[in-house]
Amino acid sequence: MRAADLYLASPGEVWRLVGVDVSLVSCLRRALPGRPGRHASPAKVLDWAVQPFGITGGPVRLNRPNSGVHRLRPAEMADLLEDLGRAERRELLAALATEVAADVLEEMNAPDVLAVLRDAPVERAAELLASMERDEAADALRDLPEIEREDVLRAMPGEPSRELRALLAYGEETAGGVMTSGLVVVGSTSTVGDAVAALRAAAGRSDQQAGVVVVDQDGRLLDDVTVFELLGVDPGRPMTELVGPPWPVTVRPEADLRAMVATITDNRGSSVLVVNVQGQPIGRILADDVIDALTRRDDRRWPWQRRIGPSS
Repeated sequence: MRAADLYLASPGEVWRLVGVDVSLVSCLRRALPGRPGRHASPAKVLDWAVQPFGITGGPVRLNRPNSGVHRLRPAEMADLLEDLGRAERRELLAALATEVAADVLEEMNAPDVLAVLRDAPVERAAELLASMERDEAADALRDLPEIEREDVLRAMPGEPSRELRALLAYGEETAGGVMTSGLVVVGSTSTVGDAVAALRAAAGRSDQQAGVVVVDQDGRLLDDVTVFELLGVDPGRPMTELVGPPWPVTVRPEADLRAMVATITDNRGSSVLVVNVQGQPIGRILADDVIDALTRRDDRRWPWQRRIGPSS
């Protein structure tokens, strides 16, 4: 990377480097003749929390280990990683805990996620994908060539591999392909205490838990009880006493994006449940899942289509 402009700041008595502009625009501004006194035109400035320059054969050097970089939010870290070179990106990801690195990958653009996964050893790629939200991991796996995808799935533990294979069996723009398969399910004979215990057991999983799904003895959906409905309720109270209207909104796994948008919009809800032909719940779709799917579809259009607007 070529540094065009350096950004300095004086938080105390010492001047410090806080940013580096590596954009082509800034390089051209310095290289081409022009009037004197031209102002800086920052277009691509890297946060100097990470210093990837001038290091040979060693790990990425953190400006303030365990404080500067590790205070960055996943979205900020994703922006930083997308701007780093291949070697620096690989070294920084290797220095992050798996859960943190997985959160960062969920915020990165699809081409950059694909580059990270293909550049990493199969075992590391499998570890990262297994720690991501299932729907996000499935989207990333779809972008991998079939042979590489199968290698990664075989390197995963049994449960995440099975869940991801099930999601990949559905079309990318269907409810089955968009849904998150992680559900907290309890039977009709369970108590509120059982439901709370199930939620706590799932707390370490990456999938968001919007509520507890109650099913009958045949696994058919009875109700979707939100976490808020469980607050302050006697732990010994049967879950069946909490079953009642408003009833959960559902879609079939083959429903397309248009149907999903209409269902969520018409019902003003934050999520819908996906049920199979037997009425058994198999996944949940959050509103942001639909937004992500619409965004991916829009990103696949040609640039001139994005400038003009949606096609009719």
